[in-house]
Amino acid sequence: MSANIREEKLDFWIKNNLNVLFIGKHGVGKTSMVKDAYDRNDWQGVLEAQDAVNLMVQKSPSPVDFLKTYATEKGFPTPLHNRSQASNPYMSDRAPMTREEYDRFKPLFEETIARFS
Repeated sequence: MSANIREEKLDFWIKNNLNVLFIGKHGVGKTSMVKDAYDRNDWQGVLEAQDAVNLMVQKSPSPVDFLKTYATEKGFPTPLHNRSQASNPYMSDRAPMTREEYDRFKPLFEETIARFS
């Protein structure tokens, strides 16, 4: 796998915050290649960004509802319906996120995103 992608190209994608999708069979080295690239670049930054995402998910009343509403607001229409959890013994249906909850969470989300943009 790694023979097909030069380290310089992967480093360029990381440094320029480009999204890349790696496709390949299990065990060919996709994850190792990405970890090696982040070790060469800014692994600590990746960990900080992941911690920020985890914190946002914990603070949001409904991460899914928030992201669907935010995407729609930014011009990427996304259906806002919820799936019923009635058949799942570990979950229960919940009320959708209110506009007030959305408006309260949005500044935290945008401030966090701006730190990593």
